[in-house]
Amino acid sequence: MKLTNVILELIKESSNPLSRREIAYISNCSEAAVSKSLKELLDKGQIVNIGTGRQVKYGVEQNIPIYQTNVYVTDFKKIENANELISYLCNINDRLKNTSSLCQYTNLNAVLNIISNGYWYLGSPQNMNDGLELQRGLNTKDNIFFSSFMAEQKESIAMWSMYAQPWKDGVMISIPVKVFKQWIRDIKVVYSADPRTKMVDRGTFVYLDQAKISVTRVAYSNQGANEEIENINCGGATNYVFKLIDDLSLIGYIKDDAWSYEKEVRLRVDLGHGIHYKAVAIDVPEYVIDSMIITKGPRFDGDLMNRLEDELDRKMKTQSSLFFDKLKYTPCDGCSYRG
Repeated sequence: MKLTNVILELIKESSNPLSRREIAYISNCSEAAVSKSLKELLDKGQIVNIGTGRQVKYGVEQNIPIYQTNVYVTDFKKIENANELISYLCNINDRLKNTSSLCQYTNLNAVLNIISNGYWYLGSPQNMNDGLELQRGLNTKDNIFFSSFMAEQKESIAMWSMYAQPWKDGVMISIPVKVFKQWIRDIKVVYSADPRTKMVDRGTFVYLDQAKISVTRVAYSNQGANEEIENINCGGATNYVFKLIDDLSLIGYIKDDAWSYEKEVRLRVDLGHGIHYKAVAIDVPEYVIDSMIITKGPRFDGDLMNRLEDELDRKMKTQSSLFFDKLKYTPCDGCSYRG
């Protein structure tokens, strides 16, 4: 196969733009040969580039990240402005390179809805649980929506307690990162959804020329006693330079450090101007459902496999929490939790 065709396929299959060096390494070709092919593809308008100099990367329109910035940053410590921060967080290939699966703590009813109806619900930032983020989110228009995942394979009892409620129905969904990336590349439309019932309106939707879907890490800000920003951090890296966390373009990208244990990754939808939905949903293909592992929570009631099969005409991969049947009941059992 002609090298230009090989490179074009590599770029199309990537969820993020690739550098000349990355393309040369993957295709096992010299950088000189790759440069010649890239120029040919650029001249034909089959690919686009972002960045300058050694930081230039190549992609096709559908895999250029939502931020559409002309910067590319690899050193978190040197980030100085909002564009650089967004660029870093949206480079999901690098941010998830050591992550095998993304997990969401939820309840059995939510899982049954996803599998039986074939869609994934995303809510408004106005419903976020971080007060700092909520304050900024209330100032946004109704065009940004999130669904949150954890980029951590080790189970978190804090996450079980916060999000997988009620205890008797608590479960965790795990999706392999490779499948997750393919899923996002395959999405064609975004549907309107009801924030109360979380049901999708399949008759009301937009194509991706009027919406953008992306995956991003979350950064966490640490404030001192004087409420000034001391630093921001992400994935073990710390930045003491960037202070402008109130920039409205950063809504959805930064939370308070109190939530850093969540190691959050967000599936994000941005609607175009003039489109006003209260919530949105995207299709969940069969191959995504087939890849899922459903883990029953520490105090799950009954046999998970049986409860799934009672509602679904299919078998699912299941397992038990490492904490299953190891937690003692406390006086707050039965209290209402915000999931």
